[in-house]
Amino acid sequence: MKTERATPKVKKFNYKKIKTFNDACKLQGVSPDDLPTMPVRCKSAHKKAIISGYKLMIITAAINNDEKFPDFSNTNQYKYFPWPNVSSSGLDFSGSSYDFAYAYAYVGFPLCFNEREKALYCFKQFNDLWKEWLLGI
Repeated sequence: MKTERATPKVKKFNYKKIKTFNDACKLQGVSPDDLPTMPVRCKSAHKKAIISGYKLMIITAAINNDEKFPDFSNTNQYKYFPWPNVSSSGLDFSGSSYDFAYAYAYVGFPLCFNEREKALYCFKQFNDLWKEWLLGI
């Protein structure tokens, strides 16, 4: 008599459990204290932006939970990234454009996500880091 084996259910990764940089570091197996070092003469705003960018890369990798993402040679793989709008209140996620003037840069962007929802979550949850990285504030 042949018995069927039950296939184990794969639990979907809950990226919303990543609330802090420390949470992301734990998932990525890196120390939160191991930050980039800057030359003494580097401006304070530049140091802040570089460290914020590094933190966002760790957070992005943790949220994606996939070491094979992104593959920039794969044009069929969707890659989502936050598209912030700078306003008087800081950064927000609403888009704006003027007429039909657009600029595109087709380069590998390390802060991209495999789902739109993940990009939105990261932008909202870590908005202060995005401000520091993009605006130097």
